[in-house]
Amino acid sequence: MKNVGVHVALTSEWKRYRWAPVSRSPWGGKSSLVDEKGYMWPSSLDVELNTDIEDVKAEVRAQLKKALDLGVDLSHFDSHMGSIYGVATFRVELLAAAYAYSYEFGLPFRMPFIEGMEPLREKGFAILDDLVIGAGQEPKDPKGRKQYFIDLLKNLSPGVTEIYIHPAVNGEELARVTNSAKTRQLDIDIFCDPELKQVLEAENIKVIDFTSLRKLQREQMNWDPSFRAEDVYDEYVAILDKIFNGKNFKRSPKLKKLHDICKCE
Repeated sequence: MKNVGVHVALTSEWKRYRWAPVSRSPWGGKSSLVDEKGYMWPSSLDVELNTDIEDVKAEVRAQLKKALDLGVDLSHFDSHMGSIYGVATFRVELLAAAYAYSYEFGLPFRMPFIEGMEPLREKGFAILDDLVIGAGQEPKDPKGRKQYFIDLLKNLSPGVTEIYIHPAVNGEELARVTNSAKTRQLDIDIFCDPELKQVLEAENIKVIDFTSLRKLQREQMNWDPSFRAEDVYDEYVAILDKIFNGKNFKRSPKLKKLHDICKCE
């Protein structure tokens, strides 16, 4: 199986389907990762305001390690509801943890490049040029939704862009936990539609994958399995503190995209 990432979760927002940390049992001791019911916090803001960074680091590592131990050849990882971005309160330690584990495991962390992030690229990280958010932003009717994505493809900027969608089969289980089951099925139908492939060819858009970005990142940073997050974490906190406080970063329209991700299911 190729191109499988870990959707690192620090939040548990669905009222009818909640989950707990991988790193420890919340019922076996106190953890800053969970609410009073023993489940992960319901929002990214809750995560930023309530979690201890050591608990966060342990959880991110535990989720990545569990997938690898199960034999999954991971290509990358990202952040459920953007809870590791830290952009709600500009808590740089969270994003520093993400990049520290990107360094340790040699896995790209899904985030769009924002003005000021050059120091991270200089260290060899494979960072997307843009992240286009489909989930939650597009029309919900089939015709309008399909046209939305066609227009989106026709207006992509040069570079490496990820289109962020939520494809899923509209079955009974999914319908019980979210009201977006129908639109998730639409995403499957639309992106399997031959017309989308025709648009890609007409616009000369090359489809790549995260496995190729993983290869690029590992080559650029001369990655070795001996790399450890704790060796670079403090350095990344300092780098990201400068980035987060830069005028270009805070004024970037891409920052709004990260805020939008933090609101998505």
